Amino acid sequence: MLRSLVGSEMCIRDRNQDLNLEEVQALCVGDKHAAPPMLPDNLSSWLNESAWASLHKLKELPAFSDIVEDMSRAQKPWKNWVEDDYAEKQPLPQKWNDKSLIQKLLITRVLRPDRIPNALEDFVKASMGDRYMVEDPFSMQKVFDESSSNSPVFFLLFPGVNPYADVEACGRTNGYTEENPYEDGFNLRRISMGQGQEKVAEQVIDDFSRTGGWVYLDNVHLMTKWISTLERKLEIAAEEAHANFRCFSSAEPHPFPHFQWIPQGILESSIKVVNMPPSSLKANLVRAYDQFDQGVIEECTKGPEMRGMLFSLSFFHACVVGRAKFGSQGWSRGYSFNFGDLTICGQVLKNYLNNNNFVPWNDIKYIQGEVMYGGHITDPWDRRVCIAYLEEYMAEGCLSEFMLAPGFQSPSVKEDYEYYKEYIVENFPTETPVLFGLHPNAEIGFLLETGSNVFKTILELQGGGGSGGAGGSDSAGVVADLLERLPAEFLMHEIEARVEDRNPYVCVVIQECNRMNRLLAEIRRSLTELELGMAGSLNMSDSMETLLKCLGLNEVAPNWGNMAYPSKKSLTLWFVDLLARVGQLTSWSSTLDTPNSVWITGLFNPMAYVTAILQTTARSNSLPLDQMDIYTDVTEEMNPALMATPSSDGMYIHGLYMEGARWDLKKQCIAESLPKELHPEMPVLRVRGIVHGTYDLDGVFVCPVYITSMRGPTFVFKATLQSQDPLNKWILAGVCLMMNDD
Repeated sequence: MLRSLVGSEMCIRDRNQDLNLEEVQALCVGDKHAAPPMLPDNLSSWLNESAWASLHKLKELPAFSDIVEDMSRAQKPWKNWVEDDYAEKQPLPQKWNDKSLIQKLLITRVLRPDRIPNALEDFVKASMGDRYMVEDPFSMQKVFDESSSNSPVFFLLFPGVNPYADVEACGRTNGYTEENPYEDGFNLRRISMGQGQEKVAEQVIDDFSRTGGWVYLDNVHLMTKWISTLERKLEIAAEEAHANFRCFSSAEPHPFPHFQWIPQGILESSIKVVNMPPSSLKANLVRAYDQFDQGVIEECTKGPEMRGMLFSLSFFHACVVGRAKFGSQGWSRGYSFNFGDLTICGQVLKNYLNNNNFVPWNDIKYIQGEVMYGGHITDPWDRRVCIAYLEEYMAEGCLSEFMLAPGFQSPSVKEDYEYYKEYIVENFPTETPVLFGLHPNAEIGFLLETGSNVFKTILELQGGGGSGGAGGSDSAGVVADLLERLPAEFLMHEIEARVEDRNPYVCVVIQECNRMNRLLAEIRRSLTELELGMAGSLNMSDSMETLLKCLGLNEVAPNWGNMAYPSKKSLTLWFVDLLARVGQLTSWSSTLDTPNSVWITGLFNPMAYVTAILQTTARSNSLPLDQMDIYTDVTEEMNPALMATPSSDGMYIHGLYMEGARWDLKKQCIAESLPKELHPEMPVLRVRGIVHGTYDLDGVFVCPVYITSMRGPTFVFKATLQSQDPLNKWILAGVCLMMNDD
């Protein structure tokens, strides 16, 4: 992603005079038409609703005014292009192949957004040459040759990368080692920064500035108060230090990209090194198994068991590290699994095998999954994934050449260490998401997210722009349009006057209307204020500038998002969604009768409605609320409008989508996703309260329900779904339900 981002940004800047800025803005924003016409039946078999909406937005650009009509006339060539696995490599149908590179990128983003990362690489190569996309192997010696006593080297740390190993190897080549006498000018010293290490680091920097040694300061981001002292020390060293003096430092990226640990002075004077770990599963497995040697195996009294389990442990580590590239479907939150976890687990494995007459599988899996790797994990659903991996890999089958993953069998447990290293290189299959337990669609989701992030970052680097690239007049038109379509606020005194029975469901709708009023009032206030500012009647404040920029980027303004609900939609779709939410609340509050099926997506606090179901069930059956669990049944009805009566037990809800799998209406259970169908819609669900411990979960997949595909903090409740397959299949596939198809 980093190479595509930098290369694309350079291309756009270098060719700025030759590009149509309106097309560039459309490419980066990736907007969709808010209300496109119905997708024709003759196109629906190979074109989805999202692409159809994007196509009608693209049609507004002069160069694409007839693309919809052309696609309807020449369906076969367009269908062949859209369905090609490598569409960006194929010529576009008819006259469209004569379009400019940017215009071809626009078509690719609209019809095959999953191919955009690859298309951007081709765009950069065609515009600026291969050297901007082909990465040379990392060489620490080249970095050292470019450095000097007044040019420190700064490493950005990533999980799975140990820069000090490269520095140490380079030092040995040039005669600098930790074994050399401290007073010797060829001494190398590594200092792991932490409490109490400040004076040690300062003394070493002072000494080596005189003698010409190398100092490596590890994890300087932990010393935020001291780092200004380091900056001053390096400034002095730049003027007075021995010519052979070198200072290396490392730090992790700040969790918030707009902040940084390291002072600007250090960054500007340093050579920055970003050596990211390999992302392929094969490379991660090679690196993982390379942390051990033949001696580790020979130290164990149960050689065959140690060989098989150590190989499975290495494959487990490679999977949990590599799974992160699939975004929130891989892990709901980010975790820094490292080789320290792996090597300690290997030591624990050896000790347990040596100290027992049998293989204590459960103890070993608990230490590895709950303590070592599980110690990093803060999300319970991620912990479940980690445990599921160990249940699959750390089993007796690993001692008898079972399939670790489709197409990859565990090796014989009778060979030596070198055999296993060669076995990985020679027998590892072509990498697909299936090797991680995920569906092949997960790669499409990963590519979509990657492409979206590239364009979002380009827009941020460019500082945004006027809406549609047309400047202030167009922004004024957007403001006027939003104000005209913005609904009136709810009259709460009239709603309160209609209340006869303040049951839990009535409380929910009143709370929702109050929150919607606050959001509508803030939107109206800020838009009116911006309108006055653009007209010159008010001075433009920072908040008004931010809102104007967001309108140009088709993003939801921060002050709106803070008062709203989690959403990853563009402003256009977010506003359409807002109107639909207001529509449901208007209908509901007019009678205060709960709808037969509630569009749960349209609530600020969907968990409040689920809790209301539990409260109503508990009251009607004289049961304690704290003993009630949520249980869901999937109906056979896809259209909520056909739910003629409310449920006799619980309530119906709709508006959910599944990620990682789909619901089979005929078999009434979870099934494999269809190719390229990322978020299939779920039928209407019945949610009911049931007393804890009175139901059986055999063959039931407990599925997390989130508000958006961001997962993590947007978790709402647990759904229960029937399954005919082993539950670990869906756990490793990252299956969940979402309230928004982002």
